[in-house]
Amino acid sequence: MKLIKTAAVGFMLAAFLLGCEKKSGLEGTVVDCRGNPLAGVRIIARQVEEVVGYERFDTISEPDGYFMFDELYPNAAYELTATANGATTGTLLKVESGAKGLTYSIPQPIAVRFYFSSDGTTLFDSKTGLMWARKAVVAGKQMNLEEAMSWVYNLELGGHRDWRLPTKEELEAFITAGGANPANYFNALGVTSVPNPASTWYWSSSSYTERSNYAWIVALWDGSASYDFKGRNYDVWPVRAGQ
Repeated sequence: MKLIKTAAVGFMLAAFLLGCEKKSGLEGTVVDCRGNPLAGVRIIARQVEEVVGYERFDTISEPDGYFMFDELYPNAAYELTATANGATTGTLLKVESGAKGLTYSIPQPIAVRFYFSSDGTTLFDSKTGLMWARKAVVAGKQMNLEEAMSWVYNLELGGHRDWRLPTKEELEAFITAGGANPANYFNALGVTSVPNPASTWYWSSSSYTERSNYAWIVALWDGSASYDFKGRNYDVWPVRAGQ
């Protein structure tokens, strides 16, 4: 009986050691586009070629932006995504976990560009320092340029009352951050009320210099710019200086 018990203990110990041997680590830091550490960001690691039990892990970044995974499959490819205050990025990085029993340190900080305010009403762009309304059509309707400028001037959102229309350049840079399909990108990020991009243009505050009664508009579907009569109706995406 004692021999059987000893053998069973030995078997369990071997199984335990084997299980520990399979685990490896991955560590890094998460920052915004200006290099400031981001705390409370949920980092998700998804295995590219799945091994049962090692498909998905998540962890939360610490006050200095540091995060760590310590139970990954060794030498396996993982895709990292992040959720910052509810704003979900696409794939930030593809990286390989450490060898058995070792932790691989990502050499460069992972930069997260967009994240929501704590009340969920605004979207901060850490690359430009601009804050945008989280709703892509926060006004709920289209309006001409004069109406749009008046409406934005009187807007109170996220505890702020200094909203304005973006310039042509600001709007172009913001929309093209969404890549080849900005509407899908902003939807996936968590921006709400993203309209059908096939017919969506946004007013900018930039006048078309060759015709004073015309102003620049920017398309949601690819960030391209055109111009139109200021009396036409288009959507509005308010912006303000964030930080």
